[in-house]
Amino acid sequence: MGFSVPPPPKVDRFLTDGESITVGQDTVKVVHTPGHSPGSISLAGNGYVLTGDDLSSGHPPGGSGARL
Repeated sequence: MGFSVPPPPKVDRFLTDGESITVGQDTVKVVHTPGHSPGSISLAGNGYVLTGDDLSSGHPPGGSGARL
C-alpha cells in the first residue's frame, strides 16, 4: 500500500471501572460503557468525556447488531 504500520503497543495492564488514572497533567475516571462492544470505556475528566464509541454500519467482534 505504500506505507507500513508499526505494531500496536504491548498491553501492560487492563483498566477497571471507577479507576482513576493520570494522563499528562489530568486525572480521568474510567467509566465502563459497553455498547457496540462489551469492553468499551469512556474517560471522564474535569468538564469533558473521551469516548471511543461510534456509529457504523457494522459491529466489531464481540459486539451485537441488536445494540446498534
